[in-house]
Amino acid sequence: MAERPAPVTLFEGRRLRATWFPGRSDRTIVTFDWRQEGREGFAPLWHATSFARQGFGQVTIRTAANDWFLNDETEALEGALSRWSPHGGRVQMLGFSMGAYGALRLARALGARQVVAVSPQSGLEVAWDRRYPAEAASWPVALGHLGARAVPGLRGLLVFDPFVPEDRCHAARILGWFPALRPVRLGFGGHPAIRVLRGAGGMRLLQEQAGARSARAEPILAAHRAARRSSRGWWLRLARQAGERRPALAARARERASTLAPHRGDEGPEG
Repeated sequence: MAERPAPVTLFEGRRLRATWFPGRSDRTIVTFDWRQEGREGFAPLWHATSFARQGFGQVTIRTAANDWFLNDETEALEGALSRWSPHGGRVQMLGFSMGAYGALRLARALGARQVVAVSPQSGLEVAWDRRYPAEAASWPVALGHLGARAVPGLRGLLVFDPFVPEDRCHAARILGWFPALRPVRLGFGGHPAIRVLRGAGGMRLLQEQAGARSARAEPILAAHRAARRSSRGWWLRLARQAGERRPALAARARERASTLAPHRGDEGPEG
């Protein structure tokens, strides 16, 4: 196997870092940190094996805190990314939750052509999302406003669970600013919306679409439909949604869930 290229530092600060692994392909994939409970500083530098095998370049953007990449180094990072060029190649992005927000927020600076954004937030200043109270309390409205940095021609997929009300509202807001994105609704997928897919090769599938020249929703939708039958988390979320309005359906869903083993990452707190 060919040796992996040496990483190139694009930006290194106290709070934000961007690192480039050059590749053989004309495509560079940009990945982003996601929110992690108990985060203490930067996560280890990560180079995705699947992207490396295909010869893609990869830029990984990391943050030392769960700050949605918004701090006193954000504008300096944007400047560094704007000056960087993958030698005329095509920039595509992949992000989850906080990382998906980061992809949309930095798309213009990166000159990105495509994104696969899974359950992104449109901002935390909104009254209808109270999942992140500590971060929302210090949200920098002007610096974090996606609409001011929208890329209306940015293509790709906006993946979300329409039964997570906050994510549904965020998706509607984002599509107003990024109308070329295709909404991909994974019902009872949770947050992020690929929780059902995590035990069914979901990360590989998302990486495939992120690396494709034209990301397609159909493989993701088909995999979600196939995986939900054996997903305990999917049936439990269906039962919660059915609730008292459809008690017979809720009971059947709970009964089905009781016959299934939990999948790692598909249950428990969502964030």
